[in-house]
Amino acid sequence: MSATRTGTPRLSRRTLIHRAGPAGLAVLCPALLTSSLTHAAPAKVSQQEAGYQEKPKGDQECANCAQFEADSNSCKLVKGSIRPDGWCELYVAG
Repeated sequence: MSATRTGTPRLSRRTLIHRAGPAGLAVLCPALLTSSLTHAAPAKVSQQEAGYQEKPKGDQECANCAQFEADSNSCKLVKGSIRPDGWCELYVAG
């Protein structure tokens, strides 16, 4: 434990968690799990942020990426119209 400028002891997160023990975690974990399940999917990023280009990078192209949605020529992660033969830095082999 460290002390504040006034000389009073200050609890660190580590100390607090250690002192709380299993009972504290039993109370904390359900709250963390519930809050993480209620969040919406992350917003899509711009094509510029994703490093999108309208040509493949070697044999990597949007058409064979796990994030590509062929029926709408779109991506789960990148905004806008996406070409099947395009590529971006978020490519995941699918």
